[in-house]
Amino acid sequence: MEKVYKSKLHRILINLVMGVLAAGVAWVVATMLLEPPIPFVVGGVVFLMYLWLVILDNIITITVKDGFLTVQKGRKTKQFKIDECSFYAKSVSSSGDTSCSLTVTEANGHTERIDCELIGYGQFQDLLADLGMIGENAPVQKIQTKKGE
Repeated sequence: MEKVYKSKLHRILINLVMGVLAAGVAWVVATMLLEPPIPFVVGGVVFLMYLWLVILDNIITITVKDGFLTVQKGRKTKQFKIDECSFYAKSVSSSGDTSCSLTVTEANGHTERIDCELIGYGQFQDLLADLGMIGENAPVQKIQTKKGE
């Protein structure tokens, strides 16, 4: 069974608004320090850099199918065999926004960090369940304890 996780439109729009705000702050600071035409250039450059680095560079499609995890980011596609990899997931919430990332460690020790913010927290949780990290398929973790210390 194939499961596909794509960037959510509302996550992209939220980041677009954040880019406009960042450009606005850069413009305000630049108007205090520089002559009139330059602040518009500074604000435009900040917006374009934010657009490229935070939004366009992070649009992602993640597919789980037949024991493989396929990550497509732009023109680059990476494929991982789930049984031969270990996974580490991290989600951090602050001010109502949650950033999610998945770290894949291959059998040869190569580590790949995947920024999953644009797929959203709900799809991220579903992805973790499909990978067997949470839910019914998750392995039981035995905790070692020391008595008397």
